[in-house]
Amino acid sequence: MQHIALALKDIYFQGKSGRLVIKRKETEKYIFFIEGKPFQVKTNVKSERLGEILFKLQKIQQDTFSKIDDYIEANQPLGESLKKSGVIKETDLREALTFQIRDALLNVFNYFDAELSFQERSDPKPPAEFPVVDLPFIIDYGIRRMKYDV
Repeated sequence: MQHIALALKDIYFQGKSGRLVIKRKETEKYIFFIEGKPFQVKTNVKSERLGEILFKLQKIQQDTFSKIDDYIEANQPLGESLKKSGVIKETDLREALTFQIRDALLNVFNYFDAELSFQERSDPKPPAEFPVVDLPFIIDYGIRRMKYDV
């Protein structure tokens, strides 16, 4: 068993590039890293999806959120489609991506039975600008907010 805190510490301090795969029951998450920095999340957890987060952060309106599937394009991330359509600005997307990465990671800290694997890649395409995610802070905060059974 490897805990998420140990996996993140290893990725961060060794400056790894690739994807961290997290599986537990029906939950699947893929966190993508370049040189130890997270920059993208793919998840099947509804509350962690980009459309949900943009709505929660009030970056998109209810009518846009209810028609979010209309903005999905093949081979293009939802955020880029929304930005290209003029629905959100670059700063909105960056803020939502930062929130998404942080939440997707923090929500795993109470899992001690999750399957974790890191698939290294040397060729990931870096984003124009990385979301601001402080991994040492995430590790510290994630551990502090864990629930312990006494």
